[in-house]
Amino acid sequence: MKALVIFGSRYGCTLEIAQRIADIIDGEGIETHLVNLKDTKKKNWPMINAYDGVVIGSGIQISQWVKESKKYLKEIADELKKGKIKYALFVSSAYSSVDSGKAKELYIDKFIEKMGLPPPVISAAFAGVLDFSEDSNLGKIKKEALKAAAKGMTNEKKELEFDYQGCNDLRDWDSIEKFAHEFVDLLK
Repeated sequence: MKALVIFGSRYGCTLEIAQRIADIIDGEGIETHLVNLKDTKKKNWPMINAYDGVVIGSGIQISQWVKESKKYLKEIADELKKGKIKYALFVSSAYSSVDSGKAKELYIDKFIEKMGLPPPVISAAFAGVLDFSEDSNLGKIKKEALKAAAKGMTNEKKELEFDYQGCNDLRDWDSIEKFAHEFVDLLK
């Protein structure tokens, strides 16, 4: 059995989630390939018909998928519509820390409906990382915009607290691992 974990990541958070998912699938005895779409030329993107299952992931920024992940889904849409290959979707977004169900609806369910894709066998919206530290890859303007968004999230979910000078890793690794194990169970 073979699986593909393919993703687009802007700053590395989604990459780390995809890596954990791939490690779990591989650890279950399924040959797993991990591909970062942003680091791979389009002509080298793998086609899914070589795999029994595919996990596709994307970071979300300002309600938008990473463009390479979106393009990849368009590329493989016809194959997915045939229904022969099981596929899963995940996104990593700050809003998932407030309401993962709503984030899944906004960033996955509505997205696949708009693209005319069949529903994935499993999907999830995971919280991401809000890095306000000096080491952050974000520029000053993006960092300020993210701080404003974080303050809005704390208005929605009072128990959220952020370190506005540091790195805030909001990912729930147990949920990510559960997602990977459920995908393996659906493949077998």
